[in-house]
Amino acid sequence: MKVLTNTINSSQNTTLNEDVKLSDFPTELLIEIFQNLGKDFGALCSLSRTCDKFNTIVFKGDDKDELWCLFAKSRGLKKVESTYLQSYKEMIKALKDVSYFIDQIKETDKGSAQIEFVKLYLEIGEIEKAILLIDQKPNNSSAQKELVYAYLKMGEIEKAILIIDQIEDSYQKALAQRKLIKIYFKIGEIEKAILIFSQVEDSYSKGFVQIELVRRYLQMQEKDIAILIIDQVEYPYHKALAQIELVKAYPEDAIVNEKAILFIDQLPRRLSPYRDEAQVELVKAYLHIRDVEKAILLIGQIGDSFYKGRAQKELVYAYLKISDKEKAISLIDKITDPDNKALAQLELVKAYPEDDTYEKEARVFISKMKHCVFQSDAQLELVKVYLQIKNKEKAISFIDKITDPYHKALAQLELVKVYPEDAREKEKIISFIGKIKGSFFKAIAQMKLVKVIFLEEVGF
Repeated sequence: MKVLTNTINSSQNTTLNEDVKLSDFPTELLIEIFQNLGKDFGALCSLSRTCDKFNTIVFKGDDKDELWCLFAKSRGLKKVESTYLQSYKEMIKALKDVSYFIDQIKETDKGSAQIEFVKLYLEIGEIEKAILLIDQKPNNSSAQKELVYAYLKMGEIEKAILIIDQIEDSYQKALAQRKLIKIYFKIGEIEKAILIFSQVEDSYSKGFVQIELVRRYLQMQEKDIAILIIDQVEYPYHKALAQIELVKAYPEDAIVNEKAILFIDQLPRRLSPYRDEAQVELVKAYLHIRDVEKAILLIGQIGDSFYKGRAQKELVYAYLKISDKEKAISLIDKITDPDNKALAQLELVKAYPEDDTYEKEARVFISKMKHCVFQSDAQLELVKVYLQIKNKEKAISFIDKITDPYHKALAQLELVKVYPEDAREKEKIISFIGKIKGSFFKAIAQMKLVKVIFLEEVGF
């Protein structure tokens, strides 16, 4: 208030004993008020009626669209109408519509997919409704974590800390603390980051937080501190992953590389899936530093066909990134795991979407996949490829062949994103969603429908 008074005094020669009218405020201050009320379009309109000067600046002035442009860009919005002002009006209408649409969804459905709806409320700025939904269900640690993420995104660190203190589940709490540590490192508050690390209670989650610390210190080129943290890591799997971060940072250091392999080899037999997972991560690290020879050598040492297939798929992707199509195709032929073979072929289709031969082989491989969830995800990705090359007929035809109602609805939503003017295709989504069994997946599909219809169309 003191700054406000000083500004008015300096520009209008007003004393504290005089009544201050809105019209007395300098233009800069009125613009600041406009920005602070930006989410409440009704308040802006009401305020404009009380002050002609404010109304002129915001709604009638020659520079009004430039002002709204700055405001829109500060919030990541894009122009979808003739002016930024009109685009903002459409965005406000969309937010009201989406809030109304969510309110029509059954409470049982909304409750079963609580976390996703909390995310959506937070995305559209309805923090109060998100908090209300969190309070309606016990054991809401996951949803509280999402609220922490939202506050941190808004720069409300103190509010985030208050919510972290309320999270009961130690794993979800550690995830929230990990996010806060990232923020503290980003703004240079290293001591506060270390303090939060010391408060992590779950010993297993602490390992992942230590990996994050290693990553952050390596970004600061603090190799010695990173090594010291790795030495303190309790679980062998976490120690191996932390050492792999060191490999990425210092690819030429032979000792660093040998230690990563040693830590992986020391993982006990009962943790063989973790060993395989760590080997895949090391393959990815080698490909990250473009050491293909080491990656190929390590892939040969992976025993489990599924994890080996995952590593081979990463190598296929690396070949395609450098346009080495022949090596990619040759490697796909060698993949024995049907799920990863199909996913690798899908990467080839993405790289060369116009080649019908690759696309036909992908469809064959997808039909032979073992895990239905992976298969449904692959079908959805292929639909996206068809839409990428604007082949609407193929997309519609393939959607008809998807048997899982949930993924069928998601694929149809992708179609509507590309062809929003097609009312008939929009109507199909409602039909597909109605056939989804299980309130959780039905609610998720409804939520995605909300975003497509109301938010993406206005550039939110």
